[in-house]
Amino acid sequence: MIWILLILGGVLTALAQMVDWLSPLAFLSMIPAVIALCRAAEQKLRFRKVYLIGLAFALPYFLTVFHWFFYLYPMEFLGVSEGYALLIVITCWLGLSLLQGTTFAFFGIFFRQCSARPKLMPVLFAAVWTFSEWLQTLTWAGVPWARLALSQTDSLAMIQSANLFGSLFVGFLIALVNGILGYAVYRLLDFGSGLHIAAVSREWKRLIPAALLSVAIVAANLGYGLLSIVMDREGEEENTLSVGLIQGNIASGEKWDEDAEDPLDLHLRLSEEAVEAGASDLILWAETVINYPVKKSSYATERISAFAVEHDVYLFVGTFDRVDGKNYNAILCFFPDGSVEETPYGKQHLVPFGEYLPMEDLIRAVLPQLAGLNMYDSPISPGEDSAILDTEYGKIGRLVCFDSIYEPLARKSTADGAELLLLSTNDSWYLDSPAVYQHNAHAQLRAVENGRAILRAANTGISSLITRHGQVTDYLDPLVEGVVVGTATASTHHTLYSCIGDLWVALCFGFMLFEAGTRIGRWVGKKRMQTKSSLPKT
Repeated sequence: MIWILLILGGVLTALAQMVDWLSPLAFLSMIPAVIALCRAAEQKLRFRKVYLIGLAFALPYFLTVFHWFFYLYPMEFLGVSEGYALLIVITCWLGLSLLQGTTFAFFGIFFRQCSARPKLMPVLFAAVWTFSEWLQTLTWAGVPWARLALSQTDSLAMIQSANLFGSLFVGFLIALVNGILGYAVYRLLDFGSGLHIAAVSREWKRLIPAALLSVAIVAANLGYGLLSIVMDREGEEENTLSVGLIQGNIASGEKWDEDAEDPLDLHLRLSEEAVEAGASDLILWAETVINYPVKKSSYATERISAFAVEHDVYLFVGTFDRVDGKNYNAILCFFPDGSVEETPYGKQHLVPFGEYLPMEDLIRAVLPQLAGLNMYDSPISPGEDSAILDTEYGKIGRLVCFDSIYEPLARKSTADGAELLLLSTNDSWYLDSPAVYQHNAHAQLRAVENGRAILRAANTGISSLITRHGQVTDYLDPLVEGVVVGTATASTHHTLYSCIGDLWVALCFGFMLFEAGTRIGRWVGKKRMQTKSSLPKT
């Protein structure tokens, strides 16, 4: 029974991040995992079994989260057969899910081995989960797409505490509530051998303190969120801009289709519509809508510059840039006076197997089908800095697509002076799948964490205007052509998170080490006592 509950819990935890009305389930769906791990820790189950417990929850969780890989099929933009495309999709889906699921499962072993105090098991569970989520931001293999905090983005008050300690803190609170309730339920259960539940205690009153504490945690987080929104720092705002976001709705393969409308013509036409609708200060195009280095084309440069001069706007173009033999996925600014930015922003966190091939020799030898995912003949190089742009409306920071799911990049832009964040993305690969909405939700979290409004232009959607509280004030649905016109406010206020970063993660890690040290200390003390008792008396 517990194995079925573990699998179901993993699936429901993922669905809570993708289906709005299931978001409350995030506070309950991890209870089976907590029960199984508490049992494993107290009964000292073998590591192999503990690993399987972790995998039984984590693998269904990630398989559900990453199911959107199937929306990439049949990958016509790669020009491969349907069978080969299916092989690529399944390899990516299973490979990434196994990679991340295995990592989380290993932390289940840590929980089993290092739980020193039973009553602190809920806190240790939350700390371990939070640290595991943070680890997803590291190395090329880290893809922090699955985040517990994503389940709460439709309730703005619930995510405002991200401006204190980041969205990982919101996830910590969700995991903590699961831990408290899970531990209380575990105390009611009488297990037989292994994880077979033999009986259930009748002492339900044990659940009352756990339920009250859980409600108090949720209520405190909700209360802080409401106060944070109501007590807005309007006096610290500097500039309000009239902006336009352009959604050309060009499918990935159509960028190179000679029969399709020229992307440059399309985006200039839509930009005219945006200006006519009131976008008088800034216009943003999506990621690489111009699929060649604009600065290398006098024809494109002259047309875009002429538009910026005619309408007296800052026009930000998603394109490629080539400098010293290196290619960059860039956002390039055309100024109202007709000049062009010398050094544009280059995407800092590239998509492995899409924009470059990590461990190329090994991948081509072991998994050649993954090598076929790379869309470009020459690899893309990562940008090296935030490239903050100083304008008459304030300092502007930029992010491209994948950048937005990594908390440190938006925070670095804010720390470097950005008062407003622009985000260009493609997302055409995902069609109208849950991935599109999850990606937009990540941008909402970045806005709250740093107290910065975000303008998000997506090639096929979702294009959205996001306030610094994470509220989406206007947007375009996926797979439609059009513009979003509205206002955005630059801000100079720094949130606590933008100042201290992921300090909460460090505290979680410190607590994990403290519990591990306590456990080791007890083991050493026990061994000493055994040694003393075995010595002959004199």
